[in-house]
Amino acid sequence: MSVVQTLTTPASPGQVLAALDSRLGRTEKVHEELLEAAGSAVGLAVYEQYFLRVDNRVALMIVADDFSGTAAVRIIATGASSNLLLSFDWGATGAYAAEAAGIISSLGAGGARDHSG
Repeated sequence: MSVVQTLTTPASPGQVLAALDSRLGRTEKVHEELLEAAGSAVGLAVYEQYFLRVDNRVALMIVADDFSGTAAVRIIATGASSNLLLSFDWGATGAYAAEAAGIISSLGAGGARDHSG
């Protein structure tokens, strides 16, 4: 199963990545990069975490971009299903995405807005 969410936040992509890095629990950062130029920024972070309930690692990718003063953040969680025939993950991808969304929602005045679930 996979979960994709889109949020907006007044926080910059750099602030989003820093908050996730310091507050995302029990996780391993695989990759992170932040590109800034001419008043715009794009941040990318990839994490993975082992979930006992699915006996597998779940991947979490965060893409944050700010081209207009408000950061758009995409949260993609995937990879929890360990069975080739069934795509059932006992809510592991949703829990991982929700943890990241909660951190992002706490940033800035009024927090973030969820645009899809």
